[in-house]
Amino acid sequence: MVLNQDGTTTGRLLAPGLGENGEDVDEDLTGAWTLTGSTVQLAGDTFLTDVPFNAEPNRLTAEATFNGVLVSAVLTK
Repeated sequence: MVLNQDGTTTGRLLAPGLGENGEDVDEDLTGAWTLTGSTVQLAGDTFLTDVPFNAEPNRLTAEATFNGVLVSAVLTK
């Protein structure tokens, strides 16, 4: 994922076998982002928009539970 200076995002999320029924996840990450304090919120058409990310130097981190499954995400520059 690329967070562009104009507040837009681009990229793809590919996760083999991690879909609800074991299917591959292939998500277009085109959308937008905002920064409030140290919180990055994504806007678009993916599950990543459901969780706020904590901004740290050169990385974003988040944790959320989806259908009883804890998902941790670390996006590193």
